[in-house]
Order: sequence, then C-alpha cells, then structure tokens
Amino acid sequence: MELAARLGFALGSQVQSKSSFDRKHYHYPDLPHGYQITQQRSPIALGGHIEVFVDIKEGGTKDDSKGKNHTAEQTPRTLRVERLQLEMDTGKRTGSSSGTLVDLNRAGSTLVEIVTAPDLRGAEEAAAAAETFQQIVRFLGVGDADMEAGELRVDVNVSHRRVDGSVVGDRCEVKNLNSFRSIARAIRHERTRQIALMRSGAVVPRQTRSFDPIAGTTKVLRDKEALLDYRFAPEPDLPHVVLEPATLEMIRSAVPELPSRARVRLMDQYGLTSALAARVASHKSSVAYFDECVSSANIRANENGVEPPGAADVANWVTGTLVGAAKKANVAGHKEPLLGLPESADADRVGTLLASIGGAKNGGMTITARMAKSVLAAMLSGDTRPVPEISKELFYSGDEGASVEAGGEGEGRALAATCADVVGSMPDQVELLRGGKTRLMGLFVGEVMKRTKGRADPRRAAEIIKSLVDQ
Repeated sequence: MELAARLGFALGSQVQSKSSFDRKHYHYPDLPHGYQITQQRSPIALGGHIEVFVDIKEGGTKDDSKGKNHTAEQTPRTLRVERLQLEMDTGKRTGSSSGTLVDLNRAGSTLVEIVTAPDLRGAEEAAAAAETFQQIVRFLGVGDADMEAGELRVDVNVSHRRVDGSVVGDRCEVKNLNSFRSIARAIRHERTRQIALMRSGAVVPRQTRSFDPIAGTTKVLRDKEALLDYRFAPEPDLPHVVLEPATLEMIRSAVPELPSRARVRLMDQYGLTSALAARVASHKSSVAYFDECVSSANIRANENGVEPPGAADVANWVTGTLVGAAKKANVAGHKEPLLGLPESADADRVGTLLASIGGAKNGGMTITARMAKSVLAAMLSGDTRPVPEISKELFYSGDEGASVEAGGEGEGRALAATCADVVGSMPDQVELLRGGKTRLMGLFVGEVMKRTKGRADPRRAAEIIKSLVDQ
C-alpha cells in the first residue's frame, strides 16, 4: 500500500486515505480460485499525470535539435492518469497443439495497475510513455520494472481517428506487451489493420487481442460485443485500508525528483541537449552523481585558476566513460550502473580528476583525457590516493625531468605520458589508424621522437601508441 501511495504521489495523483478491495466474479481459468481481487470502487489513488518526451517522430525520424530550447519534438506531451489500483495478478495461458498450458507462477501476486486517459497519438508516444513509467518506478524504488522478467507489462487500447479528430470504430485492446518495441509494433499493425477494415466498408469491432512478436501481427483473444459482467462485490476477506495523515505525509516527503523533471532541469540549469539530459536522467544514481561531479569539478578548477570542464563533457564522462569503466571493473550495478562504486571513485574525486584534464596543471603535470581514463581505472580498483599522486606514479617518474631513454624506471611513465599527449592531439588520425591505415603509425612515432628530441625508443613508442589507440 505504501509503495502504491508513493507512486501515486509521484504521478501527482490524489492518494486516498481510505481504499477498499472488490472481488471480480468473472471466471478466471488462470487463477486457482477462479476470481480476481481488484480495487474497482475505491482505488488507492485517483488522477495525476506524467510528461512524456518523444524524441522520435512518427515514422522514425530522429530529433536532431541542439541546445536547451524545447523544440516541438522535445516538448513533452501530458498524459493524464485516471487511477492507480492494486489488484491480484493472474497466471499466463499459452496455446499448444495439445490444448492450453497454464503457468501459475505469478498468479496471486500483487500488482499496481495504472490506467491512463486516451491522450497518446501514435506508436512512438505509447512506447515512450511506457519507458517513462519504467523510469519512474525505478527512481522511486517501487520495483525493478524489468519487462523481460514480466515485472512490467502493458495493455494498449487502439482506435483510429479521422483528421477532424472524430473516433472511427471501436477500440481494440492488445494485452500483455512485454517490450517497448512490441508496443510500437503492435500499435502500427493495429493502425494498418483498422484502416484497412474501414476502407473496405467494414466496422472495427471491439475486441481483446494478443500480439505475435514473430509475425508482427495481432490476433483475436475474445470479442467484446458488450461489457463483461464482472459482478463486482466487496471482497469479504480483506478489510478497508486506512492510511493515517502522518503516514501519507511521510510517504509524500520521500518522493524524489522524477526523470522528466530532472531532464528539464538539466537542460535549463546546465544547457545540456535533450538527448544528453535524457541519458543523465535515465537513472536516479546518474542524476545525483552528475550534479555532485559538476560541482566538484567547478570548485577544483576555480582553486587552480583554470577553466572548469563543460557540463556536457562531464555528462558524457559520467554516462559513457565512467559507466563503461565501472562495468569493465565489475563494480557497476545491474539496474543502477553508478550504485556500488567504491568510495575511491565517488563523484567528488572524479570531479577533481575532470578538473585536471586539459588546461589544468596537476602538480606540474598536464593530464590528458586518455591519461585520465587510466587514473579512473586505478580509482575504480580502490586506489584512494590523491589524483596527482596516482597520475605521477602512472605516467611520470619522481624526477619530472626524467630521461625518456630506454632502460630507466621513469622511462615507461614519461614516455607513456608523451605518447598519450600525441595521440590526444590527433583525433582524426587516430580514427584512420583504427580503421586500418597502419602507415600512419610512423606519423605518431615521428611526433613522439620530435618531442623527446630523439631520445625515445621508437619501437616502445609504437607499442604504447597502439595500446592507446586500441582502447
């Protein structure tokens, strides 16, 4: 009840202090006791809405707009929520050559059903709405909402509208869609099927249908010529549930910033593009980490008297470089990739590292982006030393003027730093080298020899450059 109330508050619903349960006497062959328990008369929450961002237009055109201004494609569509109700989950029926198989593993489990108004227009909007609900559920800690595991399922009601806005034909419900792609494909198929029926002069009947992901088509489960007589009656085995005002206020105060609101704030506060803000706001841990990382980087850059890294650079690092490195180091969370990071790689320390890239001087040493990745790997492995100390050990000898000639202990570190600088200064040539233009290796080695005044070992330099390019 408290989890459902938390979800209701997050959606802006009116969470009811008193709710009750009803028994649905329509026969359910996939429930052992033959009936379902739901909240028909007094659900846990009424009303509310969410903001749905649609970055892909109907037809598959991506939104390529830049900057913080909200274009028509980026303007969120308001999707009204009619009610949230708790009910008993059913089993799963699957047809086979010998009859019908019934899987009762989830039968009787509690679920919350979110019923929305018919505000969505098209396949992409419906898929985006489902993804938004998934993010909200995860942000709130209400559930994992893993569609592949059956923890989030979607029923869509599809009807066709004329250009003048009038609805033609009755709506058809497609049940138990278990992926965002299936949602979009099922709606596109229904759109085509219903239009074809109307053009042939037939009437679109009200039906409940299922979706075949292999064929990409829907098929009839049952017709709904009239509303089913569920014969709702008060559930005699469950009393009314009362949530006291103090309990409701405690639940309300614990609701965090939602993904859609975080996305708009990131665009307005930091000037992130819609796509980049969406990446940051895709996980609760990413938003918190990004905010702290930007703050830390700005503070350290001001202390050093250098230009702080751009918010977009920090966002790309947090959602790309850091997440990838955390997965490689096997410290990333399953649902929340930035949960479970060691304290040695917290947002404050990574912000310090980002403030040292480029123009910043780290104890007299310039830190390049490639060098920073190696420092980050050490931090993820549990290295708690200050960033300058880690960098010095990885790339420089104790004497900043150490020779780069082969044979000295400082050679590897100093030569690695020089090679990293050279690789970082020629990004276009790096891509060509990665693409198979191996003759360009001589260009990189030549630049290293030039910077070291011919003292470096060219074969060792080539090995280091190849390693950097392959990362």
